[in-house]
Amino acid sequence: PVVEAIETFRKLKEENLVRLETEFIETALTRKIYELCEKARRRHKIALLYGESQIGKTTTLIVFKETHNHGETVYVRMPTRASISCLLLELALVLNIPTSLRGLELRRAILNCFDARMLLIVDEAHEGSVGALNFCREIHDRRKCGVVFAGTRVFKDTLQLGLEAKNFRQLVLRGLPPLQLPARPGKRELDAFSKAYDLGPAGDDPVSARVTYVDDAGREKTQTITHAPEALQRDVIEQWGLGRWCMILQEARDLAKEKRRPITWGGVIAAWHSFERLSQFDAEPL
Repeated sequence: PVVEAIETFRKLKEENLVRLETEFIETALTRKIYELCEKARRRHKIALLYGESQIGKTTTLIVFKETHNHGETVYVRMPTRASISCLLLELALVLNIPTSLRGLELRRAILNCFDARMLLIVDEAHEGSVGALNFCREIHDRRKCGVVFAGTRVFKDTLQLGLEAKNFRQLVLRGLPPLQLPARPGKRELDAFSKAYDLGPAGDDPVSARVTYVDDAGREKTQTITHAPEALQRDVIEQWGLGRWCMILQEARDLAKEKRRPITWGGVIAAWHSFERLSQFDAEPL
């Protein structure tokens, strides 16, 4: 039974790594995040990572954990509006510690899971209370492991300007120079995404796509949609973020596979049209 359990676990991990390799695209931005994580682990330091939602930081941190694990990296997502007790429970689940433990026993069990070889990644850190964040700092202080805190601009403002800024002073002073991610991916990053999906760089010339859809009355309609790929890419990124753009590219790729055709920018425009219809509200009465 033990061997069977190991084989099952290995199969699941290998399938997950294949999924990550096909969906995750490395860019200059992700390499900077990797470098920050490695530096924090190697130097046993605290590192601060700031970036807005839908910029790709969470995906990058999860992939880093999956590909650099080997017992060295622990990833935990801070629960929403987390008190220290909420964080302790989340860490217990991640570290396979019995959740029946309470108080000092639970804290001690969590601390004993870390050592100087390891890295703790705390994502969505802006959701944590003073107590929750300071417990992560305590893990660093007592066990000498690296810690990376990742959060939005809210996290940066809370540490530097918030009502509890004095309580966070030790956390900030122990840190490496923070990494501030840009609000939106640059052209080099977006071109890397296009290349990964077997597309050329998004151009300025208009491209047309003929789409068929069912309207709210149940009637099938056909329409020609025309967009310049570069402008469409920019508009989606600005309005919805990188996550939505990746979903559109994935949808275009899957549709092309179903039709046994190569992916094209026309196919991307058609996929965008499908998402756009889902985002609209019909103002006409039923």
